[in-house]
Amino acid sequence: MPTSYKGDPTFHISQLRLKKTVPANYLVAPSEPVAWKRYKDGSILVDVVAIVGHRKVGRGFRFAARHAPTTTHPDGEIVEYIASALSRTAPDLVKEYVSAHGLPVTLK
Repeated sequence: MPTSYKGDPTFHISQLRLKKTVPANYLVAPSEPVAWKRYKDGSILVDVVAIVGHRKVGRGFRFAARHAPTTTHPDGEIVEYIASALSRTAPDLVKEYVSAHGLPVTLK
């Protein structure tokens, strides 16, 4: 409690005043990681070429996605992503994979 507060140090939530406006960044939930990976050399954008597998985690799915070939990974690196993150960044690949495998994944 601030030193200028003259009331009892125990208080009820009903005694709090509402702010007129709340800053836009005040109640922002952290976003889930998207299908990009930051490398030590500074490059961040990764092209997802195909989805090669999936596994059930909790109430959702995780997709194994193959990245575009690079010099260090000539066949393309395979990285696992949350289904909702991949559906935002590569919706066409997710839709194709979901329909081919009959998964109950909703695309948002």
